[in-house]
Amino acid sequence: MVEVTFAGSAAGADETSAALLSVGSCAAQLQAAVRALNVPAVHVIAHGLGAPAALALLRAQPALIRSLALVSPYGSAFDLKPAAAEAVRSARSSAAAGATLLQTTALFAKNSCVADAAAAGGGPLLAQLLGATGGGARLGGRALADALGGAETPVLLATGGAADIVEPDWSALPASVTRRTFSLAGHLPFVDQREDFLIGYADFLDGADGVATNRELKFANPVTTLKELTSDRPLGAPPKDCAAFKTDAARAYCENNP
Repeated sequence: MVEVTFAGSAAGADETSAALLSVGSCAAQLQAAVRALNVPAVHVIAHGLGAPAALALLRAQPALIRSLALVSPYGSAFDLKPAAAEAVRSARSSAAAGATLLQTTALFAKNSCVADAAAAGGGPLLAQLLGATGGGARLGGRALADALGGAETPVLLATGGAADIVEPDWSALPASVTRRTFSLAGHLPFVDQREDFLIGYADFLDGADGVATNRELKFANPVTTLKELTSDRPLGAPPKDCAAFKTDAARAYCENNP
């Protein structure tokens, strides 16, 4: 599992070239990261304002994306619920905006990577969101369906419940989209309802790949779980012990056959 950090997302973001602070640049960086992995295609998960970059890559290079999970996606302040949109527009700093954009119902989140993400500056597209125009192209209504462009790539559209800051008013979505709502979660369902989210994502990947994932996992560690889901040799399936066979031929048969 690889996390892609776009230029302008960390310390020194103020010195980042303006040319890199765009959806197109983020999509190009994402494509470069995928190419560097030297694999034919990847499963992509995009949260919040990361969705426009993932959708741009899907439009440009659909063969690179094996499946796409959009978690509470938005592209503009107009995609947010009114109270959240007003809070973002009124924020005097990116840190203050981040506190709104990373809303969660889980108490432990304040001591997790969520706090680190809020302190990092909010990413290269946050400045647009805080500007007078309210961000880039919106994804609400029919816009998300148009952005998907009739692609056959399996898409998971996951959102939190009433505490989510995104307005879930998508319409005319293609049949390739699976919708999941995590009613007890805020804007970060993978934090607030981690186990439920991982099980839901496992179900989605099973449908996308046509391969049943080992369900004996405890879902205690998200990284280990996702490695299990995307590995050709699941971590939960220990290698067979063929040492008891007496001949080389028998041991070879044991090792090469399920």
